Amino acid sequence: QFFGKTANDDGTIALMVHGGTWLTSLPSGTVVADGAHIMAWQKFAPKKGDNGTVALRSIHGKYLGLKTLGEEIAVDRSMMTQDDGFGGQAAAAGTISIITTAQADSIGPREKFTVLFNSADDTVNFKTKYDTLLTSPP
Repeated sequence: QFFGKTANDDGTIALMVHGGTWLTSLPSGTVVADGAHIMAWQKFAPKKGDNGTVALRSIHGKYLGLKTLGEEIAVDRSMMTQDDGFGGQAAAAGTISIITTAQADSIGPREKFTVLFNSADDTVNFKTKYDTLLTSPP
């Protein structure tokens, strides 16, 4: 998934998804892709981390990150056989559902992304700790 990135005057960024809408963080921590315009809920404050990673804090003070649904299990890349973004991932031991939320109070491995710049069209990708790319919600 490629995101169009807009730098805002207040130091935040907004991420445009396919279809021309903006990634939005709701107060509940749910992340959707339905913003028609850049307003407060479409802004994320980037915080640079180690090894070229970045964390994104929403206007609600929570960090964008990955969350597994159901039982918390340790996932490593060797378990994954297929990736469809952050939705479902087939694994040797069954299906692991991973969603993107903005609920973390602090920055951990699931809140760090490596930014990949695409100079051909001036878009960005966010590589996750699972070596997959962040995609926008449907």
